[in-house]
Amino acid sequence: MLRKMVGLSMGALLISGLFFLTPFVPFSWGEYPERPITVIVPFAPGASDRELRAMTPMMGNILGQPVMVENREGGGGSIGAYALLQSRRDGYTLLFGGAYVVVLNPLINKVPYTMDDFIPIACTSMVGAIVGVSSESPWKTIQEFIDYGRKNPGVLKHGTPGVGSMAQIQEAALASAAGIKTIHVPFKGGSEVNSSIIGGHIDYTMAGPYTILPLVRGGKIRPLVTVSKKRHPDYPDTPTVAEVGIPFPPDLGDTHHAFFAPKGTPPAICDKLTETIRKTLSDREVIDNLRKGGNIAEFYDQKEMKVQIGKQILLFKEITGKLGLQKK
Repeated sequence: MLRKMVGLSMGALLISGLFFLTPFVPFSWGEYPERPITVIVPFAPGASDRELRAMTPMMGNILGQPVMVENREGGGGSIGAYALLQSRRDGYTLLFGGAYVVVLNPLINKVPYTMDDFIPIACTSMVGAIVGVSSESPWKTIQEFIDYGRKNPGVLKHGTPGVGSMAQIQEAALASAAGIKTIHVPFKGGSEVNSSIIGGHIDYTMAGPYTILPLVRGGKIRPLVTVSKKRHPDYPDTPTVAEVGIPFPPDLGDTHHAFFAPKGTPPAICDKLTETIRKTLSDREVIDNLRKGGNIAEFYDQKEMKVQIGKQILLFKEITGKLGLQKK
């Protein structure tokens, strides 16, 4: 028995000795990604995910795994955003949408997250809102519209997809810059806003270019100005606020559509995703498909995104404070 125990002990020592003499090889779970990636869109299917679906096939080709879209609407985008934070920090679940979902929502709503809980991976496009009125209205230019508003304070009614929406924030900034007072009429969504303009129940809207484009082309809505830094190619005759002399905050006019990962996602994975999106937005077919949907490809990396978001946070805090929208 003693000889057997000694033999076992010597064997254990020999094995442990060989272990320590063997060069250390880092343990690896394999190269990311090894399975499909899910991207959460925090709104209902439609205009909110059209841009993403134009990119996912190319992203999948680059990554070697399918990129799947999951719509998780509700709470002004907060339900989808929180769903991301409940996922593992492994790069297999991402969020895509307007940056205001993770920046503006925490300022005005009691949501279980702050901007610090997210990592901005990359911006894919900058979407500037268009001020539109009914084609039956008397205003042919933005100056005529502003002149009327100044002479009739508190008369013009504007519709938005809801209280605290990006459209309300942008409209408040426009009204302040133009020196007019307006009435905010919140709706449940953009389609209701458009119907109310056509029906003559409200006077104007602040909407994404692609949201009202069919109505503009159909002669139902007249675009007056864009709050973007530059003219939209689908609206070549619609001037920017800068061109008509309205001192609109330049960092508030464009909504950043971007990918986000939950805080704690490994930097190497975040970098790989950023590079994947950069390559995707360099593909001519992707650019053309985005263009057909009204989106103009514009890539910002993680560092550039943080700078842009930092600027918008300051503006959001100022405007929501004036509107009394900040959560108590």
